[in-house]
Amino acid sequence: MVEKESGVKRFRSTLVFTALVFGALFWAFWDYDATESEKELKKEQSKLFSLDKSKVVEFSINTGDQRVVIKKAKDLWRLSAPVDDLADKSSVDQYLNTLFDQTSEESIEEEGGIDEKIYGLHTPLGTIDLKQEDGQTQSLAIGSVKAFDGKHYVKRSTESKIYSASSIWSSQLEKSAKDFREKRVFEGSKSSVEKVEIVSPKGQLTLFKENDLWKMKGSDFKLDSNSITRFLDKIETLHASEFVSEDKENLSDLKKFLLHDPKKVSTIKIISSPKEGNAASSEWTLLFGPTTDSKVYFFVSNRKPIMQLAEATAQGFAVSADDFRDKKEPFRFHSDYDQKIVETIELKGSAGTITLKKDKDLWSVGVDDKEVNVNAVNDLFNKVKNLEVSKFDLPVKPKAPRKSDSSKEYRLVFRGGDGGETPLLDIHWGNSFKDSKSNKELYEVESNLFKDKIGVTLSSLDSLSRLELVKQKGSKKQPDDVTEDGGVEVDDDSSHEGDDHHDDDHGH
Repeated sequence: MVEKESGVKRFRSTLVFTALVFGALFWAFWDYDATESEKELKKEQSKLFSLDKSKVVEFSINTGDQRVVIKKAKDLWRLSAPVDDLADKSSVDQYLNTLFDQTSEESIEEEGGIDEKIYGLHTPLGTIDLKQEDGQTQSLAIGSVKAFDGKHYVKRSTESKIYSASSIWSSQLEKSAKDFREKRVFEGSKSSVEKVEIVSPKGQLTLFKENDLWKMKGSDFKLDSNSITRFLDKIETLHASEFVSEDKENLSDLKKFLLHDPKKVSTIKIISSPKEGNAASSEWTLLFGPTTDSKVYFFVSNRKPIMQLAEATAQGFAVSADDFRDKKEPFRFHSDYDQKIVETIELKGSAGTITLKKDKDLWSVGVDDKEVNVNAVNDLFNKVKNLEVSKFDLPVKPKAPRKSDSSKEYRLVFRGGDGGETPLLDIHWGNSFKDSKSNKELYEVESNLFKDKIGVTLSSLDSLSRLELVKQKGSKKQPDDVTEDGGVEVDDDSSHEGDDHHDDDHGH
């Protein structure tokens, strides 16, 4: 019985102790929460601007040197002084966030009133004025005298008190129109673009979208959608580096920045699908001039100023029809370059012609002491997949043609399972020439998949023709091994024909 009573007492003691612990924890939590709430309330009460930030529709920065005024209309911020131009929303939001985060350190009160001269508020550095959509305003003056620790003295227009505040206020007054200007020049989205018209000294071209596919007006060229997307990316992300004039209608400024001569300027017109609630398509035009002192000047249809671009950026807009063509078309024997459909490979090099045949997914060369270098065959398909045209529409006789050399004629043929007379791919090359535009050495190339001669860089085809597709049985040579003469080794009798090293003249 005594033991039972003792157990009950221990249980009661434990219960009381537990209750005290939880009570202490609750009190500590409540006291902490109350303290934090009190701190937050004091912080809110000490904020120097007490308007509702979300309802601010206008603010101005006023100093002896300048007055910057920014207003909001239809969710867009716009500079109205000292220039009339679009403002950058992120810059405005960041500035307002900084203003509304600032609090007073302490208030200053003196018997007999405060002498504002002591705190530099009789002639302040400047004022920052805010206005809400309901017309309510607030103004803060920043004194021209600083405290010993660098803090500013500030005064609200509605109070006689003076406050000490953060040292950042002078930097907020130093903001100029340039800090708020919208440097991104295209307002639309590339996803809504339906048509692009380009006029330049290189010529004219029009790209348009039909059933989600890009086409070129007056041409049956196959286009590279990725090239068009990259071009529109450049438009969408285009930023001005400087604002050099506030009036694109000023003829003297147009002449100064080489934008007056229609024969030397380029224009890009972007036509986008109608915005929601608007029946008409939107048009936007970019006009830029030639390079001068590594600078390019431009203006756009929806804004007044003349702006500056970096030369490298402008070069991305100096395009021709060839820049949008499908550069892989002459080599695309299958939409996915599926090598499984290829049953026969013929490669003619300076050492002769080699033929590989596939039987049940295994390649063979038909020579007793030779075997197929499977890694090299895979590398061959990869290199074909990466081939691109460097120059379209070669003339019948390219400028500065090189002397033809029959030992430097190359040919690659892929055939399908029917062994067919019409190959999947048949390309041949040999003569090379120097392209005056790119200053690169190119091969003249013909392909059964393309009607015109094209130019391809020497390196891309040389690396292909040097592959050793066959090797001695038991050889451990790597896929990029080449024969001594830079061709394709077939047998001992033919391996020394045309013994010139291909690197000596690239078929010159």
